[in-house]
Amino acid sequence: MSAINKPKLLVAADSYLPRWDGIARTLSELLPHMAQDFDIRLIIPDYPGERPSLEGVTYVSLPLIPLLHSGDFRFPCVLPWVIKRQVEWADILWTHTAVSIGGACIREATQQDVPIVSMIHSAEWVV
Repeated sequence: MSAINKPKLLVAADSYLPRWDGIARTLSELLPHMAQDFDIRLIIPDYPGERPSLEGVTYVSLPLIPLLHSGDFRFPCVLPWVIKRQVEWADILWTHTAVSIGGACIREATQQDVPIVSMIHSAEWVV
């Protein structure tokens, strides 16, 4: 199947490599396999450092808000025009968070009637 015929999957996450966590691990293991069947865009915070080049996956990076962080987690600047443009491109939205980038993409996908699949990575033991 050529890239032209593949469904367009927008993956929204508030964390990804080079920051290592459960979301990064999940996506780094699944996306190379999923790229065989989907044209994938991954919208993520622009954490400093190197990201792996994944065939069939395009990165859309959002800048980090200066000085706003919690531990090693940095908050992205969610740019509405970028979110709107990426959701317009997508056939399906797959989110990994319900706030920040994921939440903004969910709201926009709802307005555009783009199907949404959500996977929430949670840490119930953290209060």
